[in-house]
Amino acid sequence: MGYRALEAVEGYGLLRRRRWGEYLTIVSTALLLIPGVQKLLKHPTWPAVGGLVLNVLIVIYLISRVIRRRKPAHQMAEYQPSNPTSCAQVIPRALRAYTWANP
Repeated sequence: MGYRALEAVEGYGLLRRRRWGEYLTIVSTALLLIPGVQKLLKHPTWPAVGGLVLNVLIVIYLISRVIRRRKPAHQMAEYQPSNPTSCAQVIPRALRAYTWANP
C-alpha cells in the first residue's frame, strides 16, 4: 500500500513537471538498489548482477539528467509546452530550419 502511494505521488509530480517529482523518482529508483544488493549477497547469480548494474546505470542517468536540466524556477515556464509564448518562439524556428533544409 505504501509503495502504491509513493508511485502515485511520484507520477503526479512527473505529470505536473514538478522538480520534486524528479527527485522522488531518483530516490525511489535508488531504493531498489537495497534489495538488489541483498539478493546478490545471499545468492550471487549473473541475472542478479545484471539487474543491479542496470539499476545503478538508471540511477546515474536520472541524476545526470536532473543536473543537466537544473534551471532557476523562473526559467522553467518557458520550456513547458503549455506555455503559448514558448510555442510561438519554437514553431518559427522549426519552420525556418525545415525551409532551409528543404528548399
